[in-house]
Amino acid sequence: MVLAPLPWAIRLVVWLALGLSLAYALTLHALRTAPRAVVALELDADGNLALQTQADPNWQSYTLRSSFVHPWVTLLRVRPDGRRSGTQTLLIAADAAEPEAFRRLRARLAFGPRGAEIESKS
Repeated sequence: MVLAPLPWAIRLVVWLALGLSLAYALTLHALRTAPRAVVALELDADGNLALQTQADPNWQSYTLRSSFVHPWVTLLRVRPDGRRSGTQTLLIAADAAEPEAFRRLRARLAFGPRGAEIESKS
């Protein structure tokens, strides 16, 4: 079965959509200049998460939905407290943070707040 090539107008729309998506992703995740771009993250001893965005320098409370921890990259799915929508995925590369802070974040996410209690008891 051979598929006919797409008309040039449809190809142009697809390429335009891909280009806009790439530009948005770069400003949000790489350059951190988009209004929703996270510029600071704080995870306290109780596991409470607070974020600062480019548009709002005030700390906003978020709920950590899930996380993926790897030595080179950490992914966090977060949602603003008290909201059912607005889930956001944060990608934190190893070279985007201080090495010691990144190590502590990965350890905290991997072992959770109970890991600190268990460690201090031994």
